Amino acid sequence: MTTVNDIYNAINAVAPFSIADSFDNSGILVGSPSSPVSKALLALDITQEVIDEALKKKIDLIITHHPAIFNPLKTIAEGSIAYRLVSCGISHIAAHTNLDKTQSGIGISEIMAKLLEMKITDIVFEKTDIGEGYGKICTLSSPISACELVKKVKKAFQTEVVRYVDGKKPIRSVALCSGSGGSSAKLAAEMGIDAYITGDVKHDQFIDAHNCGLTLIDGGHFYTENIVLDFLKAQLENSVSDVSFEIAESNKDIVSYL
Repeated sequence: MTTVNDIYNAINAVAPFSIADSFDNSGILVGSPSSPVSKALLALDITQEVIDEALKKKIDLIITHHPAIFNPLKTIAEGSIAYRLVSCGISHIAAHTNLDKTQSGIGISEIMAKLLEMKITDIVFEKTDIGEGYGKICTLSSPISACELVKKVKKAFQTEVVRYVDGKKPIRSVALCSGSGGSSAKLAAEMGIDAYITGDVKHDQFIDAHNCGLTLIDGGHFYTENIVLDFLKAQLENSVSDVSFEIAESNKDIVSYL
């Protein structure tokens, strides 16, 4: 019988929870480590629709990248995500910053590079206090334009909308950091990198990039991280043979674009 803890250990083997940031809340967030698991659902976030799907499919465990419980809870209101998980007996594991930073081949920046068909260098981007980098720096075999790179991003991540500023120079080096990485655009420029691909870029960060000649591409928080699910699912299927793993049909970008 496979338990929640067995699946935690399978994730820990490739994305150690020990490298998660101190502000993070990764690991077993809901349920008992000894609870049996026969069916698990993967999603980027737990929405009400994901729980509805889990109940319909009799799911024992939901595995996400973003923790359903991140900030300390003062109340657990009826109908909230935490309340529904507990009352319905559904366990929850989140693999957040440990999955961002792992160097095992399923780190999200590693997957970004793979899908973009870019070669990763050994230069660390955005080093943390424990020496693990959030992003990756890549080199291109031949220079491309900002427009060409944006098209590659849109295709690789299946992004609905890509926002960017053109640095107006050939791109030979690219920094990658999934999710909310707009604040690292300044670092990319200081390192002399030609282009930076991330998500959640603010207006002032676009202005700064424009002024210093950095091509800055916002591929969207959801789209630059949702790519990890297929790889995580495959990894878990190889490690745990008696559990059915499925990516939630309701795992979708909840933002609409007109």
